[in-house]
Amino acid sequence: MKANSGVIRSYLAVYHFGEVMGVLLIETQHGLSERTGALAIHILNIYANQLGLLYKSRLDPLTELLNKQTIDKKVIEIVSVIAF
Repeated sequence: MKANSGVIRSYLAVYHFGEVMGVLLIETQHGLSERTGALAIHILNIYANQLGLLYKSRLDPLTELLNKQTIDKKVIEIVSVIAF
């Protein structure tokens, strides 16, 4: 936490499998309570896990390459942009 001209800044790291994938900056007039900070960290962890699941759902589990559905969506997206 840092205080600057009446504004308190709290930095919360977002972790996914032990690696930092981002940082959330919260600016408030009052410092975050320990309970509020812990709640924010848990919500961020849920969000990071959801992003990981969405990423993995696009991959074939055997080859770790893009699955057919994802490739089809990308091809349609590219073709529709070129058509217009």
